[in-house]
Amino acid sequence: MSPFEIVYNTFSQKMDGKLIKPENIMIYVKYAMEIAELTYLKGAEQKQLVIDIIHKIVKDSSLSVEHESICLDFIESGTLSQTIDIIVDATKGRIAVNKPISLIKRLVACCLPFINRRTTV
Repeated sequence: MSPFEIVYNTFSQKMDGKLIKPENIMIYVKYAMEIAELTYLKGAEQKQLVIDIIHKIVKDSSLSVEHESICLDFIESGTLSQTIDIIVDATKGRIAVNKPISLIKRLVACCLPFINRRTTV
């Protein structure tokens, strides 16, 4: 079996007949990424595998023409690819979302003894 078949079959079992829709497509992306992580593929190949899985799920679904078009636009416009890149960056700590708070905490912890000493003099 190819990595695509393995991931697709595992993914299909996990979703157990749930219908993909534009509003839940990111849940499907999350599951596909988690399953693809278990393969020997890495980097660009792994990302392409996830994109191919999501594309097949959308094409095979019984979505309305409008919803299928929305999902395919998300995939084919490159938005899904960029979303995967952002998720990977976040998991590797490359997004500084919590860093300002952490920096502020360190600064306050560092300066607090000096502030306390100044107010007591």
